[in-house]
Amino acid sequence: MDVHVHRAVTTGLQRRGVEVMTCQEAGLGRAPDDEILEFARANQWVIFTQDDDF
Repeated sequence: MDVHVHRAVTTGLQRRGVEVMTCQEAGLGRAPDDEILEFARANQWVIFTQDDDF
């Protein structure tokens, strides 16, 4: 989850058994978008964001 996603979305998914990692949990809370994208690619994760210019 990108930092622009409301915590309620993350919590709701986790309650339904979806494995979710936030950028903050990954140590990427203030990382640029390209670094987040590279982390997700390297770990075969999908990025969910509500950032208009990601």
